[in-house]
Amino acid sequence: MVLKKILNYKILAILSLYFFILSLIFILRESGFKISFLFSITQIAVLNFIGLIALISYLYLKKNSLKKPIEKMLLVFLPAEITHLIGFYSTKHFIRKIPFEPFLMASTLYLFILAVYLIYKTRNYKKISALVKDFLPASKIDFQRIKSNKLNISIIIVVMFLNLGFGLHHLGRRALVDEPLWIAQDGRILEYWSNIKDKELWKTKVSDKPGITTAIVSGVGLIFTQKEELPEKSSEFSPSPIKINTAFRLPLLIFNLLMLPLFFFFLSKLFDRKTALFSTILIGLSPILLGMTTIVNPDALLWVFVPLSLINFLNYLKKGDNFSLYWSGIFLGLGILTKYIANILYPFFLLLIFVHSFINHSKNQKDKIGPYFKKSFKDYLTLITISIITFYIFLPEAWIDLTKILQCTLFSQAFLKIWPFFALIVFLTAIDIYLLECRISKKLTLFFSQYQKIILKSIFLLFILLTATTLLNIYLGMKFYDFEQIMLSPKSSSNRNDALGIILADFYSLIFAINPIAFLAVIFLLVKNLISKKAKQKESSWIFYIVLFILIYYLASTFSEVSATVRYQIVNYPLILILAALGLKKVTDLLKKNKNQSRNFKITSAVFLIII
Repeated sequence: MVLKKILNYKILAILSLYFFILSLIFILRESGFKISFLFSITQIAVLNFIGLIALISYLYLKKNSLKKPIEKMLLVFLPAEITHLIGFYSTKHFIRKIPFEPFLMASTLYLFILAVYLIYKTRNYKKISALVKDFLPASKIDFQRIKSNKLNISIIIVVMFLNLGFGLHHLGRRALVDEPLWIAQDGRILEYWSNIKDKELWKTKVSDKPGITTAIVSGVGLIFTQKEELPEKSSEFSPSPIKINTAFRLPLLIFNLLMLPLFFFFLSKLFDRKTALFSTILIGLSPILLGMTTIVNPDALLWVFVPLSLINFLNYLKKGDNFSLYWSGIFLGLGILTKYIANILYPFFLLLIFVHSFINHSKNQKDKIGPYFKKSFKDYLTLITISIITFYIFLPEAWIDLTKILQCTLFSQAFLKIWPFFALIVFLTAIDIYLLECRISKKLTLFFSQYQKIILKSIFLLFILLTATTLLNIYLGMKFYDFEQIMLSPKSSSNRNDALGIILADFYSLIFAINPIAFLAVIFLLVKNLISKKAKQKESSWIFYIVLFILIYYLASTFSEVSATVRYQIVNYPLILILAALGLKKVTDLLKKNKNQSRNFKITSAVFLIII
């Protein structure tokens, strides 16, 4: 029996050596060594294919005596793939030679399968079906819950129709800045799809945004247009025909329209159905968000992906479930594919893990702190992996050049100044958790837990004070800071203004882009949480995390020497409207006289929000 097992592994070792030798010959052959007489590229590919068939056949025939076939295949190919990757990235000219693309794609596909397998193993799944179910809202449709949500669903459908109606009004008649860079004959959308069609995968990163999701979603417009109809040359200000504008803007409008129910679904898991409903109404009918949706630009999708990633991460902190964690990672990956600023969620999520520890733990729960950090850090690494997998799937250039993943995450323009600090913090956190048994994390948690309420109220107070200062400066005729002048040149505003002026200008863009009722609801919510002694700790914590994100976003923009105009902080508007919905929900709770009037009151409240 033992001899049989040894023989089984010996055969696998021989196959592993076989693939390693072929990989080594291939790398040496293309690195200038005079061994080209051994095999041609075609012969090496055929021999690899024969070896793969032999390996699959062997595992299939021995399936009763040999467990874990995927694990065995990954181990067999490991030496060969390491050789490939070292050879490819030490000799970069391989990447742009078409004959080598299949070899590069095989190596990156190996890492993709390895990443998925590691998630499967580290999450302790016993069946693949369990992993798949964790990505789905539910294994079965709960018709009873749908029936109880009938009123909410009806209101959301009305909001969706209104959103579509407002969006279609003069959809193709406006000429907007930057759009021709995407929809011209030499524009980014056509370039992305043409490069895929021509199998020039190394050219699919068509923008420095990178704007891949924009190219995919808005690229549906190519089905309804001919290349000859597109403007001949891209220019920031050259207008496009109405038909072309409509063809490329409509897919973005419809896509974001379909995302509204997701906002309701995920927010109802975090708060309650009334808050989720109010949030969906405010988000779906926001003029700023609707206007941004009808522009062919990465910001049209960024305001969907980043908030949904954050909402799902808050759901994960609330419930600790895989479903919320995985979807947070997927939306984060889509956000990075849209615009690099989404990378801010990597350090923010790590910060939230620490903040959540002292907001929700006390000295009486000392024994729970260590397990919490071990689980949370493991889950955080899983989230990062899922976001990278998502990024990899939708950027074909990453299939043949993995360095593009680093260029768009750690080494991206938005992350360039802070990535060494971020990497150091992740490294030190890992040492503390796995080598020091969370000693440092426990001390920090116990120290800050003494000041839970002070920290919460300080952030609420800071937001209120900055808002009040912004309004005061406006009332005084912009005596101290000229916000409109700062907004005119956001990327050079730091040359003429200090950090406070830029942050106040950010608040100026935030306050006056939402309706007054929503703004007053936000202030009411924050003031109530600031002065109330009976405020619920958990509900206050979710409000605190959203406010904290907005403030850190402004701080990061200031650090990057860029003023956050409406467009540059578009991700904050769904979040501030969620805070407004929470405030309105509290107001309606105070006005509601008894439970029997709750249904009518909900309809009245929803209609009122739609009207304003």
